[in-house]
Order: sequence, then structure tokens, then C-alpha cells
Amino acid sequence: MTGLPCSAALRDAMKPEKNIVQIKHTTSKDSFFFVERDAQFLFDLFNDYMQGVLVLSDTGDIVYVNKPGQTVLEEMNGAQADYPCLPREIYHLFQFQSTICHHFPHQNWSVTTKISTNTYAFLDIQTRWIRVRSSDSDCLLFVMEDANQRIQEIVLKEARCYGLTPRETDVWLLHKSHYTYKQIAEKLNIMPNTVKKHMKNILTKQRLANEKSD
Repeated sequence: MTGLPCSAALRDAMKPEKNIVQIKHTTSKDSFFFVERDAQFLFDLFNDYMQGVLVLSDTGDIVYVNKPGQTVLEEMNGAQADYPCLPREIYHLFQFQSTICHHFPHQNWSVTTKISTNTYAFLDIQTRWIRVRSSDSDCLLFVMEDANQRIQEIVLKEARCYGLTPRETDVWLLHKSHYTYKQIAEKLNIMPNTVKKHMKNILTKQRLANEKSD
């Protein structure tokens, strides 16, 4: 990605300070999500996904992983093990979903998990059991996305649109990541009043850009 890259200091500031795991779930009426195509068609479709996609068999073996998914697994493993060893977090989610399937065989839970690790500020993972039409075996689908990277892409696009300076971009990114003015000041080593000044300029530029687009 080109234009207005985030400063190294800001990237360091966005690194997580501790591990956080949040889990939400929804249930569906059907036992499984049936894919009306064969497995190869499904995997060819996942090849074009920007998000990481991982499919595990009902025994926990890797059935399919696309390139972004492989990158996620490698970075989560770090120096612990070589790919294709599953990260512990991924295996824990597999066990969690397997336990749910055992206790609630007529329900299919779609589980959304937010994980903070040393590699990712926030990694969003969605899991759901699937069964392709050409197979009787059940598979667990993982869709993985770096939430922080998604926010950065949105902010960089807005920064170009609004004509923000590099420092304003840093402030805007932290603001969009739900940091308070005080926290932004601490992260960027500036005064809170300076943050307020930057935010005032950013909102003015945002308003002018929106008026121009209208």
C-alpha cells in the first residue's frame, strides 16, 4: 500500500500489551451449513479471499488453507513450531467447537473470537461447521482477519481523501481505534491539547471533503 504510511513509533504504539480473548456466538436452525458445490470449487473460491481461510477436518487435520491463512498460521506460531503445525489458539477453538457440536448436535454455532497476540493487535476469527455436498465428512471453517490492518487501510484511505498530514494520520488512526485523547497523547508522546488541535483540524478537513464530494 502506498501513501501516508504509519510511522514506526505509531506501529510500536499499536502493539498489544496483553492477550485478550473475546468470544461471541450465534446459533442456526440447521445442523450444518451445506455448500451446494464440490470441495474443489469451494477452495478455488477461497483462493481469492483477502482474509485468511482455514478448513480443518473433524479430526483436526488441515484440509485447506489459502495464502493469507498460511501467513496467519506462520506468524501465530512464530518460533514455536514450523508450519503446518496448528497454533495453540486455533486448536483450542477447534476443541471448543467440537465440544459444542457434541453437546448440541442439532445446532451449528457460528463463533466469533477476537484475539490479541504479540503478532496481531486484534485478530478476528469466525468459525463454523460446514459440509460440502460431495463429502459426508464435517469440516470446521475458519475465517481470519487482522482487525488492526483493516482499520489502518480505512484510515489511510480517509487520510488521502481528507488531505491529512502524517501526524494527523497517526492521531486519526488511534482515534478510530477507540483511544481517548489522553491515551493518544501518551502513545504519541504529545500534549492532550495538541491532540485536540489535531482532531479539530482533522474534523474540519473531513467536513470540507464531504461537502466537496456532495
